[in-house]
Amino acid sequence: MEAIMKKSKFNSFLNSLSELTINQLQSLLCKASNLKTGAFVVAETVSKCESLSCPHCNSYDSHKWGKLRGLQRYRCKGCKKTYTALTGTPIANLHHIDLWMNYMGELIKGSTVHEAAASCRIDPKTSFRWRHRFLAMLDSAHECKLEGIIEMDETFFLNSKKGNKNLDRSARKRGGTASQRGRSKEHVAVVIGQDRSGHIHYSVMQDFNHDNLKSDLLDSIQKDVVLCTDSSPVYKALASRENLKHKPVNLSQGIRVIDGVYHIQHVNSYHSRLKKWIGKFHGVATKYLDHYVNWQRVIERTRFLADKSARWMEIMVRPDEFQHVSPK
Repeated sequence: MEAIMKKSKFNSFLNSLSELTINQLQSLLCKASNLKTGAFVVAETVSKCESLSCPHCNSYDSHKWGKLRGLQRYRCKGCKKTYTALTGTPIANLHHIDLWMNYMGELIKGSTVHEAAASCRIDPKTSFRWRHRFLAMLDSAHECKLEGIIEMDETFFLNSKKGNKNLDRSARKRGGTASQRGRSKEHVAVVIGQDRSGHIHYSVMQDFNHDNLKSDLLDSIQKDVVLCTDSSPVYKALASRENLKHKPVNLSQGIRVIDGVYHIQHVNSYHSRLKKWIGKFHGVATKYLDHYVNWQRVIERTRFLADKSARWMEIMVRPDEFQHVSPK
């Protein structure tokens, strides 16, 4: 948490400036020019991404109307309402803007709720609320359409009601296990589609079937692609009905690669990393599962970027920026 200098101490500091040498003053000016508070970085990042249209009536006729928590506020000449670039977003009314960039750093590290709370000196309940407000903003960071050779496969997680105080079954401890072996109604599917450039689309499905697969993922892929999957009839039905070129591998028969090119090894590797990622949280509520899947996806995509906190803020405010981040 950023320290705040008391007014008396600050006045004393100002009075001592006259005693500085020229070299000391130059050093002070250089230090001050490079010093940016968390609130300043947020405001600076948002100012680059904000839309000038009114979120209430979509009018572009507005003028500046003071500041709100360090952000430029505007007043629409049409509906007379005021707004900032964050109005109408999940993080619009969050307080302690000075801590946002610090908390963003904890998200990038994959910190737990309590780790992030301790680092930013906030209550764990506030940490949990911030986590899902920020992740809700990241959910709108979409990829460009998948193209070329696309690997697609599903993995399953237990249907979890973590946090629900009115369960119709006994609680499972730290994620727990299913009551019966194999896949059942107790599981939800996470389907991952990945092209060879590293772009990824995902979908969380209560029922893994052709109709859900079509409605959730078909719009994210080009038509002239080669679909590489396992031998599941769900993918076979999708490829047949949508006239997609299909290369199914048959793992049960030891056929893992077709023609030396077509396989699902990249997406299976991604599944392994995703399972490890979800596992560190000791069970994720199904209603939040898509947040965590996307959280890990954004972390992987931005791992080579410098100044990650500022770039994450930029992506949250203007999701199309995510398409310009190279996967490799």
